[in-house]
Amino acid sequence: MTIADGATGIVANATSQYIANGGKVGDINIIEAGSSAIPGIGPVIFGETFSYSANNFIKNEGIQAPDSFAKWSAQVGGGIISNRFGKATDNYLVGEGIGGKVIGEYFKGIIETGSNAAPNLIK
Repeated sequence: MTIADGATGIVANATSQYIANGGKVGDINIIEAGSSAIPGIGPVIFGETFSYSANNFIKNEGIQAPDSFAKWSAQVGGGIISNRFGKATDNYLVGEGIGGKVIGEYFKGIIETGSNAAPNLIK
């Protein structure tokens, strides 16, 4: 993994959160975006469990955790599915050249955005 790969992961995650949150930049989970630079399930679970955004900073709030087991399950489950799908996409499309990479990133973005939107559907 290179620095460029890590930076791409952070930007892709932050962008998908931005889309899933309806364009609210202040709601982007900085912990989740940062942990997306590190490969593996552990960082995904950590990043999906804890949340800290610009809005938390402005309101002088600390690190947040999901307020229910159902919401936590949706966050972590969506993150793991997104992570596994992304890994599978990279494994199968890496040899397809730039076209395969672009297609893979497009579909990874859709899955990532869906996984970020899913917890918002749970009340």
